[in-house]
Amino acid sequence: MNGDSVYGVDLAIGDGKIFWSSTKSGGVHQVPVRGGEPSFVPGTEKLRLFRWPWAGRANDRWVGMRELLNLSTGARPDDPRRRSAT
Repeated sequence: MNGDSVYGVDLAIGDGKIFWSSTKSGGVHQVPVRGGEPSFVPGTEKLRLFRWPWAGRANDRWVGMRELLNLSTGARPDDPRRRSAT
């Protein structure tokens, strides 16, 4: 893990896969539960697992998440703060 385990690893299981991210380097990786080669989940650069099925980027001081991505559906919901500002 390139030293990432010192900083922590977030782990989730869903859709027949094991997902993980490092709190240091970010990005979500996956591997099938039945085995196989691990792979990077495209579009998750700088994101980390939050709570299955959500990955996101931490807000300042690690309170809440932004840039949410649903790892199960690929959906990226709008930021409610941007919606109310318009």
